[in-house]
Amino acid sequence: MPIRAHKHLQLIPQVLNNRDMLPLIFLMAQCVFTPPAGWQTADPKMPSKRAIVGFIDKRVHGFCPSLNLTHEQTPMSLEEYLLTVERSCRVKKQSWKHLGKIQTQAGPAELVEIEVQTKFGPARLVQAILKSEKDIWILTGGALKKDFGKQASLFEQTFRSMTLCDVGKKSEAH
Repeated sequence: MPIRAHKHLQLIPQVLNNRDMLPLIFLMAQCVFTPPAGWQTADPKMPSKRAIVGFIDKRVHGFCPSLNLTHEQTPMSLEEYLLTVERSCRVKKQSWKHLGKIQTQAGPAELVEIEVQTKFGPARLVQAILKSEKDIWILTGGALKKDFGKQASLFEQTFRSMTLCDVGKKSEAH
């Protein structure tokens, strides 16, 4: 019998308060993903006001590897959205590459790489971008460019865990 996704919303406070609960499955509105084991929730005020939730690897000092989930609503197609992001990066003099698709539990997502400068040195961000109707979910993983190879498989595993729940519709028992 399928469980309605909205019932899981009630579990979030218990899951977040129990650090021993692994793997931690995070649900915000309609997007679910599993962050890497041992990562902690980031301060909700840092670094992005747009982030719904973030996770960081506090075992690393300085620029901590991180993951954050953002959401946008737009009438644009996914292709138009990607072009807009690419243009925005180019204006900011950031390197932007479309890497293709990555298979998530919700289906194929677009995979994008952005390189930015930080006070700690060059950093690489990868984004898995899922579109569902007018909703765009962006899961971003970031690390210093020199350390990115150590984090790449964790980012890939987290991206592949992404799924979307339809919390607005009732599921029927089979």
